[in-house]
Amino acid sequence: MNLIPRSTLVPASLTEDQDPGCFLRVLFPDLPEDATTAVVDLPQYKAVLVYEDKGEVPPVAGLISALGKLEDHNRIVACLKDGVLHLAVAEDGTLLLANAYPAPDFTTAEYYIFLAMKSLQLNPEQSVIRFASPLDEDQEISLGRYFKAVEEI
Repeated sequence: MNLIPRSTLVPASLTEDQDPGCFLRVLFPDLPEDATTAVVDLPQYKAVLVYEDKGEVPPVAGLISALGKLEDHNRIVACLKDGVLHLAVAEDGTLLLANAYPAPDFTTAEYYIFLAMKSLQLNPEQSVIRFASPLDEDQEISLGRYFKAVEEI
């Protein structure tokens, strides 16, 4: 069973004349034909999140929404849920990343966080990372070695 929700971000302008579900079917050819898709409108980023509707919206939608409420230059919001790291990153008003990664343990989650920071050329020492899921003291200390601050939202 795939724990990572099947979803993709699509520019809103591309969905005006097409069924948004077609983008998901191109990315996930093994998507069952009877699968239903749904969208979350993200007007602040002129995008929509298209996802396989299994009764709940993927966590990354809430993370993207949380980014818009932050005032930092580098905005990083993460959530660990059911062995999956959900991560959203923005720089000012520009969404840079919204993805999910398999993370059976916290060390693996950290790997993906730092990989994202490096690939986006963001300096953790100047960034606050926020988690929408609880962190234990050791996890907070571990992240705190690299980030300006670690907060739970």
